[in-house]
Amino acid sequence: QQQHEQGRPVVPINVQIQPQIRVVAITGPNTGGKTVTLKTLGLAALMAKIGLFVPAREPVELPWFEQVLADIGDEQSLEQSLSTFSGHIRRISRILDALGSGESGVGSREESMATPSNSTQANKEESISTSPNPTQGSEESAVDDEEESICEPSTSTPQENSQQSPPTPDSLLPTPSLVLLDEVGAGTDPAEGSALAIALLQYLADHAQLTVATTHYGELKALKYQDEKFENASVEFDDVTLSPTYRLLWGIPGRSNALTIARRLGLKPEVVDQAQTRVGGASEEINQVIAGLEAQRRSQEIKAQEATQLVQQAERLHQEVSQKAARLQEREQELKLSQERAVQAALAQAKEEIAQVIRQLQQGPTSAQNAQRATEALNEIAQRHLPAASPKPKPGFRPQVGDRIRIPRFNQTAEVLSAPDEDGELTVRFGLMKMTVALSEVESLDGQKAEMPVKPKPAPTHTPAVASPATPPMRTSKNTVDIRGKRVGDAEFDLEQAITQALQSGALWIIHGKGTGRLRQGVHEFLAQHPLVERFELASQAEGGAGVTVVYLK
Repeated sequence: QQQHEQGRPVVPINVQIQPQIRVVAITGPNTGGKTVTLKTLGLAALMAKIGLFVPAREPVELPWFEQVLADIGDEQSLEQSLSTFSGHIRRISRILDALGSGESGVGSREESMATPSNSTQANKEESISTSPNPTQGSEESAVDDEEESICEPSTSTPQENSQQSPPTPDSLLPTPSLVLLDEVGAGTDPAEGSALAIALLQYLADHAQLTVATTHYGELKALKYQDEKFENASVEFDDVTLSPTYRLLWGIPGRSNALTIARRLGLKPEVVDQAQTRVGGASEEINQVIAGLEAQRRSQEIKAQEATQLVQQAERLHQEVSQKAARLQEREQELKLSQERAVQAALAQAKEEIAQVIRQLQQGPTSAQNAQRATEALNEIAQRHLPAASPKPKPGFRPQVGDRIRIPRFNQTAEVLSAPDEDGELTVRFGLMKMTVALSEVESLDGQKAEMPVKPKPAPTHTPAVASPATPPMRTSKNTVDIRGKRVGDAEFDLEQAITQALQSGALWIIHGKGTGRLRQGVHEFLAQHPLVERFELASQAEGGAGVTVVYLK
């Protein structure tokens, strides 16, 4: 932000105009910044036209204006016998002539909008005029700074617009010109001045690419609701401090606040009160409605800022939780390795003790007493080294359709959608997600385990002497999920369902493709934090190599 010469911070303005808008009417109190807004727009257009950086914050879009035509200031002159109104009309007439000459070849001649300076002028006029420069091309100027943020409606040239719409005569195409009018229709009878201002703005809506006008006429505020090419803007006024904030508000007509400002500037209260009485209640009601809209806008802006802060706080918390989860995962891996080493050491010791018992039996004569002692020694070794069996939960309730249950591994409460089948599986729903879970994975809200169904077991035909090794999981369509072409966030939802469905098979094949590797990395990060995943690895070349990940479930 730049600093004002008086040490105050500069208030930026935001200009965002939709492509169909041709006229913007800026209303609001005096000393509120309406004229400064006009000058800011005009200077930005001229700076972009000659290739200078515009003092604005990205993103910035500025259309190419062949002409910048302005009526700003008071052109009354004793030498030229011009009153305030006649000075405005004379200058507006020259603006319309410039637009008319530009319809067949915009900018074919230079239009000078400034009058010679004169010492008898009451106020020095402010006018902006440019002539086209064919050598500069029609490129846009997107520039950056932090004083004002400016965004104009369309970056296409009139030729491009004519290709997108039905054929239109050249005389009906809006001239690529920016017209700036300060206090349009002022300096004469208010009724006639407002009528003239309305007619002028309607004409400019059809003949200029963009017109921005400041006014105090209430009739101009209603044009937005009669023609989609018109838009309202206003400069904000603080009812608490009774002073303008210099912020530009879009879509809301402004209040002139003449009586409030007059009271603040020291006009006698009895004069202001008499004027307030003459204004009447209808005008006051309209001002109250507009004030309410402004208050709602300020409230929404405050809420938006609070929401942004909450989002940032949530992101920080998410980052902290992710870091803690990563540390817990590392700790879990360390504990697993420690337990594996302890188990290996216990197995080695048990094997050594068993081998010692066998050697004793082989060295001495075999007898029933020796065999009994060897059996007792083996039982003692088994009791010392085998892990203790975890206590089985006591069966309790049997879930019914509509019951609320708890799923500990997800730390979620769910609703039962279907009764348990003969395999002990039931369908539940929590939030928007439906899934099938086993009875052993659910409990009542008070912590009671579910009662498992009793299935008749066939009588065993024989008892194998040696336990066969576990059958490795086989890849099928039920334990294979294809997430190619999806985003990581969408894929995580599919992976959660696929992991739940593949619990019985013990493994899951995830097809994520190779590509840039982002999806594979996101999948691996998701699997590393999942409580049901024991480990995962890339598939063999025969199964897809780096494009497929095999997940082994607990």
